[in-house]
Amino acid sequence: MRVQALLVTAVLALVGASSASGIRLTSPAFRPGGAIPKRFTCDGADVSPPLRWTAPPRRTRSLALVFEDRSTKPPYMHWLAWGESRRASAASALRKPLKLAAGASARDLAKALKPGNILGQASLVGTYGRPIGT
Repeated sequence: MRVQALLVTAVLALVGASSASGIRLTSPAFRPGGAIPKRFTCDGADVSPPLRWTAPPRRTRSLALVFEDRSTKPPYMHWLAWGESRRASAASALRKPLKLAAGASARDLAKALKPGNILGQASLVGTYGRPIGT
């Protein structure tokens, strides 16, 4: 059985905050480091797992979320989301909102997530095993 590690990273856009300490990203569907249920894979219903996070710092202005499989070379990007409000379900803290066009690539997002703009990040790793040859 091949096991894939899927990583969800959330980045918050913050203004004037010194850190995003304490922000956590979780899912009611699986524990950190645990198996992702089949329903949330291409072998099941192929829907995204539900995500939850603790409140971002009060000065958060934007959020960005990356869902990728880092067990592949290069990592396989499942989906990206950015420009979300404080009420969104993501976890990367940014000093200012990202200026990306709809359909931007993972590379575009990585370029926009400059170290000086990221105030904090939270991540959640889950695994998925598929029998070899399927």
